[in-house]
Amino acid sequence: MPKIRIASWKVESPLLAIFLVLAVVAMSGLESAYVQVTTTNQAATADLLGSVPFLLLFSLDLLVPLTVALLSKRFFILYLLAQCFLSSILLHYTIFFYNTLTLSTIYHSMQGAASLGIDILGFTRWDIIITLGFLLMLKLFLVRVSMVRRRGMPRIWKLRGAVAVACMMAICCVVIAIYGKTGLTLTWVEPKGHRPAAERRLEEGARESVRTIGYVATWLGEFFSGNYKDTTLIYAEARCSDPGGGLCVTEGGAGKWLGLPVPPLGETVVMIQAESLDFAAVDLRVNGRVVMPFMNYLAHTSMLLKVFAPHKVGSCNSDYEILNGRIAEQNVVYYTYINDYPDSVIHLLNESGYHPAVFHGLSGGLFNLRSAYEAQGFERFHFKEELLAEGYKPGPYIMEHVMDEDLFKNAADHLLSADGRRAQFIITMSSHVPFMKPRPEYKSVGGKFARYVSSLTYLDQQLAEYYARLPEGTVMIIWGDHGSDVVYPRGFEPGDREVPFLVHVKGETGWLSELRAEKAARNASLSATSREPSLTADGRTHNLCQLTFYLRCLFSQRPHDDRNVAVADKP
Repeated sequence: MPKIRIASWKVESPLLAIFLVLAVVAMSGLESAYVQVTTTNQAATADLLGSVPFLLLFSLDLLVPLTVALLSKRFFILYLLAQCFLSSILLHYTIFFYNTLTLSTIYHSMQGAASLGIDILGFTRWDIIITLGFLLMLKLFLVRVSMVRRRGMPRIWKLRGAVAVACMMAICCVVIAIYGKTGLTLTWVEPKGHRPAAERRLEEGARESVRTIGYVATWLGEFFSGNYKDTTLIYAEARCSDPGGGLCVTEGGAGKWLGLPVPPLGETVVMIQAESLDFAAVDLRVNGRVVMPFMNYLAHTSMLLKVFAPHKVGSCNSDYEILNGRIAEQNVVYYTYINDYPDSVIHLLNESGYHPAVFHGLSGGLFNLRSAYEAQGFERFHFKEELLAEGYKPGPYIMEHVMDEDLFKNAADHLLSADGRRAQFIITMSSHVPFMKPRPEYKSVGGKFARYVSSLTYLDQQLAEYYARLPEGTVMIIWGDHGSDVVYPRGFEPGDREVPFLVHVKGETGWLSELRAEKAARNASLSATSREPSLTADGRTHNLCQLTFYLRCLFSQRPHDDRNVAVADKP
């Protein structure tokens, strides 16, 4: 039986050494295939595994490491190290952003990644790190023990150079079969024909490209075509579609959009974009305790919608969509490039005499936020720079943002000291990954989930204190910019990339009377089938891009005396 000499960590049998190298090649190929399938939202079904595109790509996944191993085991070790690093990045990116990583994304988002610094460790999934690390150690160990003296190798080993050349020829044949006559600048191949690299910038185009030719070839295609840095390919003009058909009806001081009530526009308007706010958190209970009691109260005294809001490349893409009615593509942080926002709903507030202000615990220079918000119609800015100048301190969490308690206190102080019509847009940060330290009442659930719900309770408390200082009649709109991406423990309703969109008028509920009757009737029919009653206004799932039309309908109304005058929806 072949043995391994422990002292030198080498096997005694040359044939076993060859077998171990081939085993590592197979492990490397399977890892590449797993990453390619997982990060392009595919299921490893029999149909997929037997399809021609997958078999061609999988053959490359095997031939490339085999060629490297035959030429040099030392270079093969470097190859395995690089593969492990790349696999970790790709899996982390897809789990957090639900998209396929492209060279365009890397190029256009480098500013945001650089600003994270050491905080990027907060996004680490240790199950991925440990699994890939274990596999890497196993592969390196097998390669190490297979390094026997060449003189002891069988004659067939002397043919490794010829075999390596044959492998390279096979790689060329596979590549030609995939690419045809298109070359590297055309990177999306499908049965209908070859598609240009520009179309690969679309989310589905990125997945199709990787599914067909893999990551390295996709990135090479982007690089050689130059499309990865071509800002003319930013789809800034892609407008959201209005499911309400462009109808914004106002009747008796209130309005309707898509059958949903639109409250009268008061003297004070507040918009709050809460970081990483799952829809499930609105009614979440841990150890019998309501995690967000104030949000739970609001859910029963407001219009609440369920919204699908996956985390795209940058958090600012969420407010880009909902405030401007434009579709945010995965590869671009739009505020970095765009200087004009003609469809911003904030312009409607300007026209009605409001003076909108922004409150954000991060720097106004990040993603060009200050200039972008000014172009959208905001007039006053309270970023980290202004908050620090007013005496507030940076927090201990990601990018040392100003904590929500200080952010809300500052916003309330400025709101109460201002005259006339007032509007605020507040972006919270304290519920951002890596979240806050676990509160004692949540330590039993442990892990990232305990930190997340602790952050939610903190956010909820700050929302309640801010709300208490708002004047009666304030229109308050709260939404989550994206889900938390936290894995909920067994027995809890998962986040599922859905966030709440909540509309509330402090001290006034009459505008909700018709909605309440409809919801009660709908829940009565649900209870007959033993389903949980719905908290949402209409039982549907919207997206932030669509809800820009709700804001447009709301902000198109005349405030106070003039609010009974119907205003047509503006394009």
